[in-house]
Amino acid sequence: MKRLVPAIFLLVCASPAAAQSFLPADDLVQDALNSYPAMTASRDEISAARSEAMGLRASPYEWTLSGGYTQRVIDNQFGFNEFDAQITKGIRRRGKSELDGEIGALGIEAAQLSSADTRHQIALELATLWIEWLSKEEIHVINQAQVDALADSLEIVSKRLANDDASQLELELAQSALFEAKSAAANSLGDAQIAKAMLDSMFPDLPLPQHPPQLFAPDTLGEPSAWIDKIISRSHETELAKTQAEYASARARRSRLDLKPDPEVGLRTFSERNGDEVGLGVVVSIPLGGPRRSASADRDAARASAAMGAFALKQRELRATARKDVTLAQSTRLTWQQASSARQSSEAAIARLRRGYELRDTDLSDLLVAERRHIETRKLEAIARAQSAFAYVRLRIDSHELWIGHGADHENDAADTHTGH
Repeated sequence: MKRLVPAIFLLVCASPAAAQSFLPADDLVQDALNSYPAMTASRDEISAARSEAMGLRASPYEWTLSGGYTQRVIDNQFGFNEFDAQITKGIRRRGKSELDGEIGALGIEAAQLSSADTRHQIALELATLWIEWLSKEEIHVINQAQVDALADSLEIVSKRLANDDASQLELELAQSALFEAKSAAANSLGDAQIAKAMLDSMFPDLPLPQHPPQLFAPDTLGEPSAWIDKIISRSHETELAKTQAEYASARARRSRLDLKPDPEVGLRTFSERNGDEVGLGVVVSIPLGGPRRSASADRDAARASAAMGAFALKQRELRATARKDVTLAQSTRLTWQQASSARQSSEAAIARLRRGYELRDTDLSDLLVAERRHIETRKLEAIARAQSAFAYVRLRIDSHELWIGHGADHENDAADTHTGH
């Protein structure tokens, strides 16, 4: 049984003083988030929004230079050289320039908020893959510990059979149980390797530790209403929806102003009959609005109304998500506490049964049944602990207490709220 001591010490005896963060270092996470392709794309979108804002501030109109040359012949007289030229530019009506500037600024703000929300989603994806990897690794450790325990049992049976103190059936039962445990260990090893490959493929810039740290559940969660308030007040999603609604409203107001077309003004000069007649004047042209402008204004007004509806819906969805996050963190923690109590009882029971088998006070069949029950209890506790850990990490990410910023402490995990096993 000596080979079981390291695994039991790792999975059961981690004390608060010795426990380390199971999340990667904050600076490594920030580098991984910054290098993620979606973040690169979002930064490009911000640059595009800034360029668009510059264009809106500069006016949609440019100077237009036009001219012509003509050689005229009158009554078989010598030809006359004549030319004309004009330069014109559209002028935005009053109020349009200010609205264009507002639209450009809102576009930048929306791009920045979209980038922040993208970072939030990437952080959640990283946390999901990271905790899934650690959970799969721990399940494999548990399965391997079971292999070691059954190998010890098989060794005892083999020695007893050699001394005619055990039957061939007992040996075959012990061998079957060991092969079954080895199969489960091989399967869990594959699951852990797949989880690691997924994490490494999605976040290749994040270095993985040689020895995966152990997951732990939070000791306390704090006041639920405080978490809900932080999630709602710090949400990028609702801020983005609000900004998009304001952007759509500004576009609708701009379209209403476009019902009155912008005039085009300029200067025109001409020369006729070889310069005998010259002139300089002002030219003005005003487009006549038609149904197309009215349709555009109606379209943008409808889009503004839809954006306001989307903002109202996003507010409801966010409050529901916040409550769900808190409830999930509470329920998974309670589930883990029950599973932890069951595991502790199972540890004590299996230790007595193993010792009893060594002393010939326990039948092999009873021990094997208990071993199967014990391995399932340990897996149940490990899975429940992983779910509780992820629920708490998600709570911290959604409230911007972890990795995202917004006044967060940027610590790797809740080291002050972990529990010992």
